[in-house]
Amino acid sequence: MVKTAPLLRVERVSYRRIMDLLASLNMDELPEQQTRTMHLMAQHPDFDMALGFDACCTCGLKFTPSLPAVTCTACRRVKYCSDACRQLDADAPKPANVVADEEEETALGHTSIICALLKLCEDDFAIEDSADTDSLNAAAVNAAKDRIQSEFESYPATLANVIAQGPCFQDALKECASKSPKTLVLHVIGASEESEFWDTIRDENNVDIETVWSAYAEALSVVSSAHRFDTIQLHFVGPECPEVSLQSSKPIQAADKDGTIGDLVVRTTKGLYNTELLELNAIPKADIVVFFNPGLTVPEYNWIEALTCIEKGTPFLSTTNTELEGIADCQYLLDQDKIQSMPPGLADIFGLYTPGDEEDKPEDVNAGNAFFSENPFSGSRVRQSGTMANDLYVKNRWMLGGILDSFDPSKAEADTPSKRRRTTGSTNSKLGNPALI
Repeated sequence: MVKTAPLLRVERVSYRRIMDLLASLNMDELPEQQTRTMHLMAQHPDFDMALGFDACCTCGLKFTPSLPAVTCTACRRVKYCSDACRQLDADAPKPANVVADEEEETALGHTSIICALLKLCEDDFAIEDSADTDSLNAAAVNAAKDRIQSEFESYPATLANVIAQGPCFQDALKECASKSPKTLVLHVIGASEESEFWDTIRDENNVDIETVWSAYAEALSVVSSAHRFDTIQLHFVGPECPEVSLQSSKPIQAADKDGTIGDLVVRTTKGLYNTELLELNAIPKADIVVFFNPGLTVPEYNWIEALTCIEKGTPFLSTTNTELEGIADCQYLLDQDKIQSMPPGLADIFGLYTPGDEEDKPEDVNAGNAFFSENPFSGSRVRQSGTMANDLYVKNRWMLGGILDSFDPSKAEADTPSKRRRTTGSTNSKLGNPALI
């Protein structure tokens, strides 16, 4: 793990960093889904392989001692069975045997742009793992360290700034500020050492955990300054939290001037988030809950118990690595009847509409204060999917927010016919969403 420098104004972390990176490659946005799969899924219904890792990224042949892999010599992160398959994947036009499908209209394979972004992934991992970096010049080393640091900072920056600005959080913030003492309780659910704590606990070469807590205190100054909270309680709960609970108290400085305006009280609790754990550890009720990349649709995870124990009407913030994953998570909350209103733009995807009124735009249905968009406080580190070698993502790049409550379409507009839901099929269809990392 790379040793990082002390943080300076964490709230400055901005999407402009990744936009600057993409602009240098003449790109407007990150091309997340680029591995071609439809032809392989048609040929192999039970398709289950990591394309570009243990199987050829173009034809899907499994690597064996008699069929060694041919690796891209530029980025060294994508493998093929032959030079012919490597060249075919590098060509922008689709291979002739690819089935035409809307899902893959933009899946261009291992183009020069994808290769350049994967080369940055290789640089970042070399720095992070303290590997041989002789091939990197000083500028490349510094750029990699900055990208790694920006990913770390995205957690406190997203937590603080989105809560401070998001419309669905304002009523809760005002209510907490009206009490005496003025206390805001935040729960980060599903937290882990490798993410929210920056993997600091297990690596003696990295910054100590107190530096991480100071970063959260610094970021949350934007919330505390606006509402003059006496205390912000930040509870991290998850099965990948430390065995022994970590607790700390940090002063929160005023965002607009010198001086301390309150305290941040931090605590970690290891275990599954449920009513029993909250009561056993005397964790107070959450005013706002936060999920960093929860993977609500991952079969190995079960979020029903955690969502059930959260009081109805509680605002939530959730981040995902990719747009596809964010849409799938929103669909999951809708299926579980756990989202009060639909973010603009997603109603059409989920088939929410007014029967007989084609002019009633689905994106306007029950929009409320929910939102789904790119996160302006994500970092600039681009990562490679673990199952699709050409697929890319940035941690916390997409954000979903709203109120955890029952979905009631009849409250959308009093002067329009009642809305109903139309099932249009899975929004999470690409190989069961390989973007879930």
